[in-house]
Amino acid sequence: MAVLGETERRQKFADELKNNALFLIKWLALAYVLEAALVTYVPADLIAGIVGGTGLGSIVISALVGMPAYLNSYVAPPLLAGLMDQGMSAGAAMAFMIAGAVSSIPAMAAVWSLVKPPVFAMYLGLGFVGAVLSGLVFQLV
Repeated sequence: MAVLGETERRQKFADELKNNALFLIKWLALAYVLEAALVTYVPADLIAGIVGGTGLGSIVISALVGMPAYLNSYVAPPLLAGLMDQGMSAGAAMAFMIAGAVSSIPAMAAVWSLVKPPVFAMYLGLGFVGAVLSGLVFQLV
């Protein structure tokens, strides 16, 4: 606990804590505003119309559509059940859910603020490929 006994180090810690908190709050606020706009203005039936069907195309499209979405444990089951009732395949639903968890707007904003563009591109690429592969495997099982 040497930090607590030294005034200069405590002040430096407090300053860094404040700077990091403001940095995170700024980016997360932007991310949640963008997410709220997406959820509010893009109806679920539009998404279901785009990702209907059982082929590879619907899985790829659902991963792309799901990437900016954020599906928490309260929203995902009823939303995906509704989309599946409107014609979305199980594999497409899995790809949609995995892609949203990996690269939601809040996650993308956080990663973008911390890494260089090539690393960000790799993050999105790996998330997309993983979501598509998960959807394909789930569709086969």
